Amino acid sequence: MLRARPYYNALRVRAILVSVSQRALLNNADRLYNKETYTKRNRPAMNGILETILGFLRGSDKFIYNLIGIMALALSATVTFLIFLHILNIIRNWYSAGPLERKYQQWKRRIDFNAEHSVREEGRPRRLPMLDRAVARKAMIESCAGADDSKKSEIRAAYEAFGFYRTDIRELRSLFWWRRMQAVVRLEHLRFAEAAGKVALLINDSNNDVRMAAVSMLAAVKHPALKDLLPELFEANSRWSYKYLINVIYLAEIPAEHIESFVFSEDRDRRKAAAILLGRRGSDESVTMLAVLSEDGVKDVRREAAKSLARAGTPGARALLFDMTMDKNPQIRAEAAKGLGAMGGDSTVPFLEKLALGESFEERYQAFKALAGLGEKGLASIRNLAERQPEMARQFLSAGSMERERQ
Repeated sequence: MLRARPYYNALRVRAILVSVSQRALLNNADRLYNKETYTKRNRPAMNGILETILGFLRGSDKFIYNLIGIMALALSATVTFLIFLHILNIIRNWYSAGPLERKYQQWKRRIDFNAEHSVREEGRPRRLPMLDRAVARKAMIESCAGADDSKKSEIRAAYEAFGFYRTDIRELRSLFWWRRMQAVVRLEHLRFAEAAGKVALLINDSNNDVRMAAVSMLAAVKHPALKDLLPELFEANSRWSYKYLINVIYLAEIPAEHIESFVFSEDRDRRKAAAILLGRRGSDESVTMLAVLSEDGVKDVRREAAKSLARAGTPGARALLFDMTMDKNPQIRAEAAKGLGAMGGDSTVPFLEKLALGESFEERYQAFKALAGLGEKGLASIRNLAERQPEMARQFLSAGSMERERQ
């Protein structure tokens, strides 16, 4: 029995080992089966993904190589173009500093001497090379700036004979805004009033510079269409351009009846524009409208009305300025004193003396300055004010004595 025990234990150990190994084999077989099944099931998809990735990598190499080649070609072309432009600029600067400038001066002297003769050669219209055309056109425009009416008419005739006028009219319809603007500016310099109808079409241009150039040209030739376009101009342009717009339109001397709608407008900017545009010399109709604006609730409108009343210079304007010396705002009172000083007259002295004792420095200064400009009567008034305003009176009396010594 004792001998059988070890044998029995050995058999038991062997059975346990066999069972463990069998279980491990079965687990390995299951694992291998599952892996093979997964591979067979997903092999087409995996192969497709791998082929796609590999194809992209192969194609991306070619794409990168092609992209690098294109970029190198573009860079070399850009550098070549810049070098060409630099060389061209050097040649142009040399030519403009030398032969081109001499050619321009020759044309300038020729046009100033006889513009009509410069157009013709042996009785026939002169044919000009392209470079000469640019020089001749520039010389005509600059010669027209300081010329009298007869000379301007002669230069305009030469400008038309060379075909420059037709070129400018054609460029008014150009696709490039700067060409349209340059054509308008040239027509304005030469005062081609007959082109105003075509220029008026550019009032509604998409580019602001072109619109402003068109307004300036119409104002320069005092075209009557500008008065009808006045409301449209203020609607089509932004508020920041009003100041330039008003300064340009002022030259057109638009009649007062066409500004009346602006006087009673609810927009303060339009009322201010009306106050500026109505300031023309000797216009009684303008003074009637300025009387309304002199009582406006906006300070800037009243100030511009005071300036325009001083420019008008009529007895009615003087009376309105007398009333404005009692305005509640010291800046308006100062502007009224300045206007009365520009208009002059002994009747202004009492009002100026009152302003000379005003509460603000600005109105006192303008009142003393206006009195100093009225001659001996004004200086006598300043002497009377010396006790109450000694510093200001001393400065203006010394300036007046120095002026008399200089004369």
